[in-house]
Amino acid sequence: MIEKKQLIDRLSDAVKMEESLISIYSNHLRSVLAYSSLDRKVQAEITGILQRLAGDSVGHDDFMLALIDSLSNGTENVY
Repeated sequence: MIEKKQLIDRLSDAVKMEESLISIYSNHLRSVLAYSSLDRKVQAEITGILQRLAGDSVGHDDFMLALIDSLSNGTENVY
């Protein structure tokens, strides 16, 4: 069991962590690709995957924020 405030805090932390990690990984991998000897086709695939990951992150963010809002406005205190 977890109290509402703890759950909301953990979900909020997860949102912040995902945002930070996506940015860090994307920037790092773009830098690596700039100096890479990988084939352009492979580099394009990696870039496409990074873009998809960033897009998916936006969807996760929307879902998590809606969940946090729902929990905040709910009457339950223990989950």
